[in-house]
Amino acid sequence: MRIHFAEICRIFDLKRSGGVAYGVLSGYAVSIRKRSGVFLVTVAARFPDEESKKAFLADFEADRPLTKYRLMDYADRPGLLRFRFAAVPGVPGYIRQLLEGIAPFLERYGAAKADVCHGCGKPVSPEADWILADGMAAPMHEGCIQAMRINENRRPEAPRDRSFVLGLIGALLGGVLGSLLWTGNLLLGWFPFLGAAALGVLATKGYHLFRGPFGNGVSFAAVPVAILFSAVGCFNGELVSLCQRAHNFTPDGWKTAYAVLIANLDPFVNFMFSWQFLLNVFLGSVIAVIAHILTKKHWPPSDDPLHTRRLKPYRPSRSR
Repeated sequence: MRIHFAEICRIFDLKRSGGVAYGVLSGYAVSIRKRSGVFLVTVAARFPDEESKKAFLADFEADRPLTKYRLMDYADRPGLLRFRFAAVPGVPGYIRQLLEGIAPFLERYGAAKADVCHGCGKPVSPEADWILADGMAAPMHEGCIQAMRINENRRPEAPRDRSFVLGLIGALLGGVLGSLLWTGNLLLGWFPFLGAAALGVLATKGYHLFRGPFGNGVSFAAVPVAILFSAVGCFNGELVSLCQRAHNFTPDGWKTAYAVLIANLDPFVNFMFSWQFLLNVFLGSVIAVIAHILTKKHWPPSDDPLHTRRLKPYRPSRSR
């Protein structure tokens, strides 16, 4: 039985935003993501000093966590602990056991809980915004958030701002390449709708490679592009098919095939052909959109420590 991300959010009563679920579990700020059949659980763990963190890790490792909690692996980074679980039946129970198991150790060695700012370590209001950085979500004071943003902008290696327009351009270029692959499949005699699947993947990855914003913006760009270039792919496919039947790939042959194709797309001239063309466009669009959804699902959110995103305050929907 597959474990869906939405089910994890419901079980742990987490707030969801752009592929990241976050909230307070066992008193600590926790964020969970899913990618490629793996759940990434990140705990905001701000220790008072490096010695306290080393002591925590020594006790944690002595507990044989890989076996005890069914972990794939774990890692510590400045200000956070990250754990990887395979998305298998029973994983919600393993995650809960882990968080309940490490909470006493975190408290013993002074790790800051979710009621303090992850930036300055001072008490923070439950109404405070959270910040997502390096895959970790934690509450912070407004002043600490602004200071983090200022420090980001001062870094010479800071990435340029993400833009939906740039993402759309990337999706369009991916669509062009996908439609060409569609045509190439026909020329090689392969299954034509492989091009539709490639179209959905390339439009989605083109959006991300051109630094489109994270979240649902990718769907607003990639889905219309996938539908548009599914029609282009079908059109090119029919054009290639006409040239193949005539055994004429000269410029005059292409012009003649184009004129015949345009005429036959008129339902009053050839109803069955136009209906079949629209059906192919529909099927190609469905395949391209499914490929987009699968690609988007497994596309990892940014782990770039320079990339931060503001999140709304976490409010549990039920008492714990």
